[in-house]
Amino acid sequence: MKLKRAFSILLALVLMLTCVSASFSALAEELRYFQRGVLTDGEKTAYWIIDKDNKVLYLSGDGVSYANTPDYANADSGPFARRTDVTRIVIEEDVNYVGDYVFANMTSVDTIEIQSNLLKRENSISSTAFSGDTNIRNVQGDSEVLSTNTLVNAVKVGVGVFTGDWWSVVSNIIHTGSDVMADDGTLDDASVDAMVTDYIINGGTVFLGDLDEVVENYEEMNACPCYSNFAYHHQYSEQLVTAPTCTEEGIKTVSCPVCGDTHNEPVEPLGHNYVQEVYLAPTCTARGVMDNYCTRCGDSSFSVIPANGHTEVIVPAVRASCTSTGLTEGAYCSVCGVTTREQEVIPMRSHMLNYTYYQNGDYYVADCILCDGEFTEFDNDISALLEAEEWYNSLTASDYSAASFGALSSVAELHKNLSANDTLNYPQFAIDEEVTEILTRINELQPYVQLRLFGRNAALTYACGEETGGKGAYSLDFGSDVTFTAEPNTGYKFIAWYDVNTKRYLSTSPEFTYKVTSNLILKAVTAPTDYATLTFHGEGGQIKASYSESHDYWTDLEELDDLIPEVPVKYGYTNGRWNINVRTLIELSLGHDVDVYAEYDSLDVVVPDLPAASSDGAPSLTLSYYYNDGDGVPVGTFVMASNVPDGCDVQTIGMAYVKKPAESFCPTDYLLSLNSQVTTARFSGLSDSGLYILNIKKIAAKNSWAVRGYMTYYENGVLKVAYTNQINIINREAV
Repeated sequence: MKLKRAFSILLALVLMLTCVSASFSALAEELRYFQRGVLTDGEKTAYWIIDKDNKVLYLSGDGVSYANTPDYANADSGPFARRTDVTRIVIEEDVNYVGDYVFANMTSVDTIEIQSNLLKRENSISSTAFSGDTNIRNVQGDSEVLSTNTLVNAVKVGVGVFTGDWWSVVSNIIHTGSDVMADDGTLDDASVDAMVTDYIINGGTVFLGDLDEVVENYEEMNACPCYSNFAYHHQYSEQLVTAPTCTEEGIKTVSCPVCGDTHNEPVEPLGHNYVQEVYLAPTCTARGVMDNYCTRCGDSSFSVIPANGHTEVIVPAVRASCTSTGLTEGAYCSVCGVTTREQEVIPMRSHMLNYTYYQNGDYYVADCILCDGEFTEFDNDISALLEAEEWYNSLTASDYSAASFGALSSVAELHKNLSANDTLNYPQFAIDEEVTEILTRINELQPYVQLRLFGRNAALTYACGEETGGKGAYSLDFGSDVTFTAEPNTGYKFIAWYDVNTKRYLSTSPEFTYKVTSNLILKAVTAPTDYATLTFHGEGGQIKASYSESHDYWTDLEELDDLIPEVPVKYGYTNGRWNINVRTLIELSLGHDVDVYAEYDSLDVVVPDLPAASSDGAPSLTLSYYYNDGDGVPVGTFVMASNVPDGCDVQTIGMAYVKKPAESFCPTDYLLSLNSQVTTARFSGLSDSGLYILNIKKIAAKNSWAVRGYMTYYENGVLKVAYTNQINIINREAV
């Protein structure tokens, strides 16, 4: 039987209540008492009703979703434990699960009726659901439900039969009621109606609540002459007893002349009737006061009136010209007259001049197209020109190629009178053009660089264009390509070309070509053919020491300690050590050359970011300086960061420096450029963009330094130099 069918019948019966006009004694006989409630643990929920007159307990859902009862801990904690006013339990159609001990310890129950076909599933009734219900003698419902192990086990536990003769016991107490089954295996409609009549609606009228209270209320309701057609129809009139105020309630008497019902009711307060009146008027800058008061009771409060603000009148701006100043826009208040925006003076505009140069007299005349004025004298600043000429005067012509120095000299000498004589006849742009041309010519100087070639036990030659030579000292043009050749004497082998300035091997090939962009002291290193060579390589290919010795020397040598040089400093690393193992001396004694390299542990140090790329296609370079004497050995580290655009043809990379005694050399008065007077540390085998590091160990306070990084590169077939900023070191600090 569906839940909505059963409860719709109950609802209809409740509605019939108002149609009953029997006497109180007949009413009392027809009233039936029901108790109802909910089983829930917050997640599982089911609803129950107990027909107190017929001792029937109904378990159902809410008519929308299936019902699931909670589980209870034991038989005594079940919701109906030890009740004796129920003899029959009806489980409705929409029940999905009956949990532990739900109907436990109900010894008065003798009949269980199962209407739910969903209970065909195994484990849908807890085996302890009827625990302690020892008087169960009748189970009714669908035969398929009644035959499941789930229900059999539940009844078995309830009755308390656990012996092997269970089937003989159950055959006497289980009655399926098969004669009321429909064709689909469920209870037929006639049986449903009979159950409703027998167990739910005997007596004809249903009330929920206390029986005595229900009878009393019903009697009172029907005795009232104003009650008819299931509702009261009083003819009330009202009389004001106490008038309400703005904040207090009043009282009125309500009376019905038909039945005499009389009672008092409150009258809502009237509420304040506020009006506003200006107490103090506001001005442009001061706030006012508003009085808010009630016309009935006089209650009053004050509120702020915002200031009115100024009413601005604009004073127009006056445009500046090249002969007079101007004024910015101003304003004043038309109400109070206060100036709200002061006018500010706009400086005179610059003249818009057309310049004419008179070469014969070496002077300029300018006409202003705004005011038609003519000018022959000009304000200018020649400080940059003086610095450019000072730099030019510090250069020595013999350090550079005649063509490049002549181009500089022709520009610098042409108008040298500008800095020596009256310059009022020259406007600023002409002075600036002169400075730019001098600096451009200085940057394009092609210095001579010095080459010294030496070495023992080999014939050495160099070729530069059509010029050739051997061992000795030479002056070469900047950017020359020089090919060096070494032919070892009989019984000797060639080791490498060693750059004395940078302490690096430039090449291990007897013949190699080198672009000379800085001073070069080149040594050809050789050794007897049967000698083995031990070479210690530092960071960036630097050679810290090299030993070429005979087989007997290496065989008789027991340890290398006396030959091991100091590990060079490497910025960003610590704990330097040489990668020497037990096989090093063995390899040397066998006549094999051995190269040993430095190893370090990494530190977490700050390195500069790469500079932004330049817009003219040239390398963009910056130089940074770091000083450290944490281990007692002062180290100056120079880090050049480079950003080289794609397609830039870089030729050489290095750092140029001048080191002189501190008492005679102030680097801030010196601008370093590549020439025969500077020393250069060259880098090789590295990419163009990135970081280049020069460590100067034991940097002494007795010397001052000027240091610049550089790159040489080709632009339209011309070798050019890109420089970093210059760093000047005095007393080990950058200034």
